[in-house]
Amino acid sequence: MTMAFYTRSFPGVPEQVAEARHWAEDVLTTAVHGPGTPDETTATAVLLLSELCTNAIRHTHTGRQGGRFTVSLVLTPGQLEARVADNGAADSAPRLLSTGPDAEQGRGLHLVRHFADHTGPLPQGCGVFFRLAWATTSSAPTPARAGVKGEDR
Repeated sequence: MTMAFYTRSFPGVPEQVAEARHWAEDVLTTAVHGPGTPDETTATAVLLLSELCTNAIRHTHTGRQGGRFTVSLVLTPGQLEARVADNGAADSAPRLLSTGPDAEQGRGLHLVRHFADHTGPLPQGCGVFFRLAWATTSSAPTPARAGVKGEDR
């Protein structure tokens, strides 16, 4: 199994969320890691990373002076695992909020939970990860069509 690992650290200021998005998009569209990441997966990953980076800045010590967040992308054939590590929670672990239809905040983790195949807190350290999977084509020979015996061409 081929695996590619990319990581970059960013200052914990709101303007760096766009930098993280652009970096991740560049990695996912230009890195050589097997058959490539589908456009839809790249777009979803960039959206979800934006939400998690914003949450790190707004809700953890990352948003304080000198704070940083680190984005890591782990690519294997047919799967992306994205991680956003932060400087620790200001008050508690990430949690889903109840939001009303007019709320302007509180939907980030709902988006991540909805679009990701799997998500949760990082197993070590502070932060959140998500996984996205997609179908890959196999290089194995295609089996003969069922019920068709030796066609003449």
